[in-house]
Amino acid sequence: MRNFLTSRHDPYTRPSLSYIPRSSTTRISSALVLVAFVVAACGSSTQQAPTVPASAPSASSLAQSPGVPGASPSSPDQTPGIPSPDLPPVEHTPLPAGPSFKLKAFASRVVVADLGIDLPIISGDLQPPPSYPYCDVAAYVTRFVQPYEPGLTYISAHAQKGMFLPLLRASEVDDGASLIGQTIQVYVSDGRLFGYTVTQVVRHAIDYSVLETIPLDEQTLILQTSEGVYGTVEKLQVVATLSSQETVDLATANPVPHPRDCEPTPTESPATASATP
Repeated sequence: MRNFLTSRHDPYTRPSLSYIPRSSTTRISSALVLVAFVVAACGSSTQQAPTVPASAPSASSLAQSPGVPGASPSSPDQTPGIPSPDLPPVEHTPLPAGPSFKLKAFASRVVVADLGIDLPIISGDLQPPPSYPYCDVAAYVTRFVQPYEPGLTYISAHAQKGMFLPLLRASEVDDGASLIGQTIQVYVSDGRLFGYTVTQVVRHAIDYSVLETIPLDEQTLILQTSEGVYGTVEKLQVVATLSSQETVDLATANPVPHPRDCEPTPTESPATASATP
């Protein structure tokens, strides 16, 4: 049997405790006991460093994890609440197309060339009764139709200079016989021009009874103005039937109106007050 000394010279043989002399074994055991005592004595004051689980998530992985409270976007360009570019796109179903909305065209200009009348037209609702109508413009009565519609178009203006005064003066001669057959042109805001021929002159009207003789399935025009000064009840009504229709440029059909508040003051004398439509 080989002993410890022979094993030292054999590079392939590892010595074991069974080959160490007894006296050496005793000394080694005493040394091991001493080392164990020292380690035990120092263990109460030695703190073991905490170990990090191998599976613990890193800060960067938390920042990129969706649904984690307090997690910040993975990039400065990503806005909270907006789906990540990596997510599938959201499909949007378009709403069904509804009917298109188109503003209604309205009477915008009235011309009686033979009498020198040329006025912009505004809505009568801008200054509805019992308020005093504006000056320097004519007004269509909104309860009636527009020129392009079957029925009656009703337009009024004051019997003043630059307005419908020539109609009143013509009606005072031979009950307005010179007006019969004259042409009245009414422009519409969409560029249409309607021509009418005067067929009837109604003087001293106090109501709308003339409408009873007008067929509502045709396109008819009535121009109205006052027959006296402020407060006069009687009106002049000029009836005309449609005779032509054409198209003009929008600038021609839409002169810029400049309505003027011309209501007489309470102290103004009836003899000097302007005639009303």
